[in-house]
Amino acid sequence: SDTVTAYAGWTLGWDTGFNQLGSGSSFLGGAAVKVTDSLTATYITTFGNLGWIGDGYSHSLVLDWIINEKWEYVFQTDTLRTNGGPAGQLHAGNPYDTVGLNQYLYYTINPKLKLGGRAEWWKADGQSYNEITAGINIMPTANIRLRPEIRHQWAPGANNVANQFGLPVDQTMFA
Repeated sequence: SDTVTAYAGWTLGWDTGFNQLGSGSSFLGGAAVKVTDSLTATYITTFGNLGWIGDGYSHSLVLDWIINEKWEYVFQTDTLRTNGGPAGQLHAGNPYDTVGLNQYLYYTINPKLKLGGRAEWWKADGQSYNEITAGINIMPTANIRLRPEIRHQWAPGANNVANQFGLPVDQTMFA
């Protein structure tokens, strides 16, 4: 309808492109509802065999608020729960639970240029991770978006998983 868009699909598992990972086969779907002229709420879920991270489900809720012709705010929350996946994988046989909160603020300079900022908190198996990002969205055409950014991420009380895999737990990067 003019106010509701439904989504439904199927995937070969989590983080796959064209190859099926670990027997992945899962539903992906949800709906977007235009609550007002300036507020849209979108709910998306996936569940089934997610491949390399096992059987489970995830869901996301996104609220997109067009404050005015220059400013846009987006709030997103994500939850993921799996049984940990097959042997040989990072979480093999151990339940994997995550939750995240993201906030975005965009300022439109013109139709081809936006400034953006993001703050994210993500908690995986009891360990919190944080990041803040500032960047520019450059849209030279309708189908191309370039996003140079600077990002700082940190993990208070970094866990052994991060250290075991040599993952930096406090760093600033450009992308």
